[in-house]
This record gives sequence, C-alpha cells and structure tokens, in this order.
Amino acid sequence: MSGKEATNSLDRDPGVTDEIPIVPYRVIHAEIPFYSDPECTQEVPEAKIAILEMLDPDDTVGELDVVPSRKKYEPGQLVRWSLNNKTGWEESWYRHPEKTEIERAWVYHVEFIGKLLKDQGT
Repeated sequence: MSGKEATNSLDRDPGVTDEIPIVPYRVIHAEIPFYSDPECTQEVPEAKIAILEMLDPDDTVGELDVVPSRKKYEPGQLVRWSLNNKTGWEESWYRHPEKTEIERAWVYHVEFIGKLLKDQGT
C-alpha cells in the first residue's frame, strides 16, 4: 500500500480524527449585571453575565455555566465555548434572574468570548 493509500484509508476510518467535536451551548440568560460585593451594590461596569447550557447528549448532570463577557448575547442563541484568558474578574455576585436571590458567580473567571454558531435554526 502506498503512502497516499494509507492516508486515504485513515481519512475513511471514523475512529481516527484530528478534529475536536463542537459541543454547542445555548444562551439561557444574558446581559445580567454582576457585582464585586456580596450585597450587589458595586456593579462591574465593563461586562455582563451570560448563563449557558451545554447541549451535550452525554451530559447527565445538566449544570449551567455562569460566565462573564463583554460580548452581547441573547437568550436562545447557540455559541461555542471559547475563553480569553488575558481578561478576568475576581470574586463576583449576581441576582439570579429566576430566583431573584443573590448568588456567588465565581471566585475568579476569565472572559467568555464564544462565537455564535452559524446555524441558529431560524
């Protein structure tokens, strides 16, 4: 078998790939302010929170991700996971949009910069 044939046979083998599958995330809530104090009086002006749901059929836990972002998202949009590790925020809190209770958002989180997936189903 020549080198070209070997490469082609690898291309046809579904068990061999260099690509990481894209697991989409759905934006559940967006544009939620967050705060640098647990009383939610000192709003962080340069970013907002997006709450994301991973759409992985193998995920049995179903946890939501609370992420800071300077990009604007809308509920229902599908995005891919991507972070900017050069921008981050220290310990922060927010008012949960459904429960209206104050919750800790994170101890430290880098900026979410997920790109919109092209097929939004509309």
